[in-house]
Amino acid sequence: MSSIFILNVFGYYIDIIGGRCQIAAMAQREKFHHGDLRHTLIEAGHSVLNEGGVDQLSLRDLSTRAGVSQSAPYRHFKNKEALLQELIDGGLHELMLAYQEAADLAASPKERLRRACHAYLAFAADRPGLFQLVFESNGKFSATSISSSDDSPSFVLFVKMVAAAAPGLPEDKRLEAASACWSVIHGFASLKSHGEFPKEVDETSLQINVVDIAIAAIRQIV
Repeated sequence: MSSIFILNVFGYYIDIIGGRCQIAAMAQREKFHHGDLRHTLIEAGHSVLNEGGVDQLSLRDLSTRAGVSQSAPYRHFKNKEALLQELIDGGLHELMLAYQEAADLAASPKERLRRACHAYLAFAADRPGLFQLVFESNGKFSATSISSSDDSPSFVLFVKMVAAAAPGLPEDKRLEAASACWSVIHGFASLKSHGEFPKEVDETSLQINVVDIAIAAIRQIV
């Protein structure tokens, strides 16, 4: 007698004939057996963020994109919020690496800070959906307060670069100076990511000037 297979809710084919109750994992489960699915879901999440923003992101849609059952993502992420937090943490780590690269340059402190500012703007331009999730989302998944706290490695490093670029700055003013510098470049990044600049504006030239203004701003803190 031939076997009959049904697909259960967990994405497995179950052989219900012959008393064997044999469970065969789906091909996609084998494909992602070594954790590839987690990485695939994160990359798919980045794609959705860039295409339509955080409101368009769902684990159901990501499972379709990954070609797995709708239950499969839950083996890696408890819910959508857990995936969003993973994306935020990854974004802040990516920014930290960019700052560290700038800090390690064989250049003057001012030039290292300049490169860090441009790295921030490159992050916003290259990862617009992620940038908006990390710094502009409303509610508990807005990471703005996280990134500006003393507990954020990326902001701590940014503050150190600001202090090095302005050696006469009082120690109790360093955080304020770094916040002023960040405010300027973040404003540019946010406006650019939303396409708010007039078409006639040369954004490349404007970015160079904005970074210079941001660096100059730290010297206005007294």
